[in-house]
Amino acid sequence: MFIGLGIVAFAILLWLAGQSLNLFAAKIPSWSNWAFLFNGGEVTKDGETSVVAGLIGRLPNIIALFVLFAAVFTIAAHFLKLRTSSYLAGFTVLFVLSFVVNVFSSSKFANSYNLEAPLVALAIGLILGNLFNVERLFGGALRTELYVKVGIILLGATLPFTTILKAGPIALAHATVVAVSTFLIIYFVAT
Repeated sequence: MFIGLGIVAFAILLWLAGQSLNLFAAKIPSWSNWAFLFNGGEVTKDGETSVVAGLIGRLPNIIALFVLFAAVFTIAAHFLKLRTSSYLAGFTVLFVLSFVVNVFSSSKFANSYNLEAPLVALAIGLILGNLFNVERLFGGALRTELYVKVGIILLGATLPFTTILKAGPIALAHATVVAVSTFLIIYFVAT
């Protein structure tokens, strides 16, 4: 129930310590061949050349994101009285599947047909849901309402931190009030 608030508090603690959540940023680069996907390379955009890391270079970020989400949602599963071992196994399958969907959706092929990750995930979900017993496959990790609630709370807690840094502690207090009130309103309306 307090997952979103806990993640926001964790982000604030990292910010106060001079760190950021960039360790957990695992953006998949746009790719057109396997070598670029795994190793990265140079990309020219608007006349400027930059070096983009591939999946191998982003592997620590992907693992950190998995560990963070697995820990947070497994603790939530414990409080929801689910078997945490089967939940964690199912969550791992779900995370790997979502990673594969994101890798596919970031390809030039998928971009040319506007096959974005939510659409591909929906299609795969419909196919898997109609062909297999997904409850057994995912071990209780398909807690859609839990993920939607956390996502809404985190979207509500998205703040322009550079603006807050410039504005000072009053803006931080204001942002905290907004995030907490968003959490409470969504939680009590949705449950």
